[in-house]
This record gives sequence, structure tokens and C-alpha cells, in this order.
Amino acid sequence: AESGQADLAEELLRYFVENSDKECFCATLYTCYDLVKPDVAMELAWRNGLIDYVMPYMIQFMHDLHNKVNDIDARTKKGEAKAEEAAAAGAAAAPFMGQQPVMQLADTAYNAGG
Repeated sequence: AESGQADLAEELLRYFVENSDKECFCATLYTCYDLVKPDVAMELAWRNGLIDYVMPYMIQFMHDLHNKVNDIDARTKKGEAKAEEAAAAGAAAAPFMGQQPVMQLADTAYNAGG
């Protein structure tokens, strides 16, 4: 975990799977949480009968993902509300071109119908 190398953490997980060290597999998921990709952890666990050992990692990952999505959703809603208010203020201040009254031109020598 201190190295910050995701490939090294994945290699370590594979080593523990090959040596049937379930507890170290689980401990590595906990220790290297930020380095391990969830698809790698889930696949290794599924293929090697370690689902019970990967579940704490997956639960924590889903919890963190849920919180991130909620934060992004809240920020997006605030931005959308501000954009709608700005659009409403802009529409009220300046009507669209198609909504402006048509100006009638008086007949002159240049545009006289005939």
C-alpha cells in the first residue's frame, strides 16, 4: 500500500490466491483498498471461491461509490437550478427574436406595392 502501485497490489492478491491464503487475500484488500480495482478483486474471488472474503471490500466500495454519486447528484442539481434561474431571468429580460412585434414599413417609392 505504501508503494502506491496498483499492479503490485494486484500481483500480491494473485499470490495469496495461488497459495490459498484467504486471510491475507482479505487483509490485502483492506490494506490496499485505494489501489485495488473492484473488478479484479471480484473476479479473483469468484474464480477461486473467495466470495466471502471479498464481500467486506465490495460492501465498502459500494458504500463509497453511493456517497460519491449522491455528492455529484447534489452538485449537479444545484448547477441545474442556477442555470434554470439564469435562463428564466434572461428570457424575461430579452424576448426571443420570433416573439418581437413585426414592424410595418410605410409605403415609399422604394417598396411601393404595385
